[in-house]
Amino acid sequence: MEEKKKFQMPVFLMIAGAYSSYTIGAGFASGNEVMQFFGSWGVPTAFVAALCTLVMTAYFCASAYRAGQSNTFEKPHDVYVYFCGKYVGWVFEVFVIIFVLGIFATMFSGAGSMLNQFLGLNQYVGSIIIGIIASVVVFGGFKRVAAVLGYAGILIIAFVVVVGIITLASPNASLDQSANVAQMVADGKIWQANLMELPPLSFIPGFAGLNGPVLEGFCYAGVCLIVSIPFIVAQGRQTKNMKEALGSGIFAGIFFSVGMILVICILLGNFQYITDANGDMQPIPALAAVEGLLGRGTGAVYMIILIAGIFTTITGYLWLLTDRVFGEVKNKKSNIFTAILMIIGVVLGGVLPFSAVVNFLWPLSGFAGIIFVIFMIVKDIRASGAKKDQAA
Repeated sequence: MEEKKKFQMPVFLMIAGAYSSYTIGAGFASGNEVMQFFGSWGVPTAFVAALCTLVMTAYFCASAYRAGQSNTFEKPHDVYVYFCGKYVGWVFEVFVIIFVLGIFATMFSGAGSMLNQFLGLNQYVGSIIIGIIASVVVFGGFKRVAAVLGYAGILIIAFVVVVGIITLASPNASLDQSANVAQMVADGKIWQANLMELPPLSFIPGFAGLNGPVLEGFCYAGVCLIVSIPFIVAQGRQTKNMKEALGSGIFAGIFFSVGMILVICILLGNFQYITDANGDMQPIPALAAVEGLLGRGTGAVYMIILIAGIFTTITGYLWLLTDRVFGEVKNKKSNIFTAILMIIGVVLGGVLPFSAVVNFLWPLSGFAGIIFVIFMIVKDIRASGAKKDQAA
């Protein structure tokens, strides 16, 4: 009876909120990656892709939470070996570190692009501001990061829900505005993620045409997985039983996907605002949509929310990279390492083109995530079979 009392909805919401805020960064909350993976397909295909993301996210979160709850990993990144074996796990771990460094720098680029688009400030200004704030929080260790991410994720999703509902109810917003999105993608005005156009697949004739919304939906979920698996496993330790692990995973998938679907509605429902004077997609299309629909004052509020989204991802990545080198024990060396990472992020973020980096890094990372999920499925099937044998 006591165990049942501990099995409560707040646990689901807090863990799901932490996962959502970890993955809601410059790309998601800005609308850039959501536009590239989903919005660029138009209506209703964008929502088909979103459903694929929901299913895959719910599965891998539940699987990773169970792994964290039922196993004692010396370090969270040992989960790569747990699911993929010693050698393949090591390959994934190296791959993830490389791409996390790239995506980490992209978060700073997103902050710089946002302030440049909204206020006309130099791109370095936003990178410096977000770097300083994120470093201060990460110095406090994982517990502080997890707490900040949990509450920030709920705040971000709440704001997106409000703006999404306003968009759907507003007579000035309509999903029909995006009717010509396919042509704009073909003309190069709207960015669209396409794994098949990246090396080495681009060298194979005809592969570029195989891209589709179902593949992109799974690929986007893969992006979220590949950069967050150690964090998810670490969160799994906070669950009290297997039911909490499973429920938290399902809620994480739903929580994250509802926010994503509303961002799709915000972008496509206010499509007339997300391009610049030349007809090209703005680097921060969600900010442009909110400002166009609700005015510059509301746009300023959303800009603060975007900063929170960027901040949550940067702090999560800083924790992941620092934990990989120093573990959970924080000292002077780990703080110096964190500060160096922040400086690197600021420098690169001031010069990297946000949309172009998202278009290149995200599909490659997503493909790796899909492969990792296959290993997770195989591991779960084997574990289930072993339990049945033991019971017999």
